[in-house]
Amino acid sequence: MANNKIDKKLQDLAEKSQKNLDYTQSILSSIPADQQKSLEEIKKLLQNNLEFSKTIYNAVVKVQRWIFWQRIFRVLKWIIIIIPIILGIIYFPVLSDIISEFQENLNIIKQSQEALKQLMN
Repeated sequence: MANNKIDKKLQDLAEKSQKNLDYTQSILSSIPADQQKSLEEIKKLLQNNLEFSKTIYNAVVKVQRWIFWQRIFRVLKWIIIIIPIILGIIYFPVLSDIISEFQENLNIIKQSQEALKQLMN
């Protein structure tokens, strides 16, 4: 639930950054050549705004990528934890049968060894 809210906020931020970037570029391209001397300061500010918008947009993209990989690794972590538990539940009765048969065979071997010792004495 919280990840959906974070994703939505990041998506909104990415959209706003992209709109800001587009708006800044349109303003820069619409400044007439004869007014550039008086608007040089505005142009510098818009250029800075454009650079900051690009930086923010790139940061948002990296955060979105990081969140994506975090979700994948969270799912893998749970798979690594749950699959051995399920396999243990499925195969434990089979293993307990095998272990009990092995113990019976060990008892037979011990009894045979004791019988051989008695015969030797």
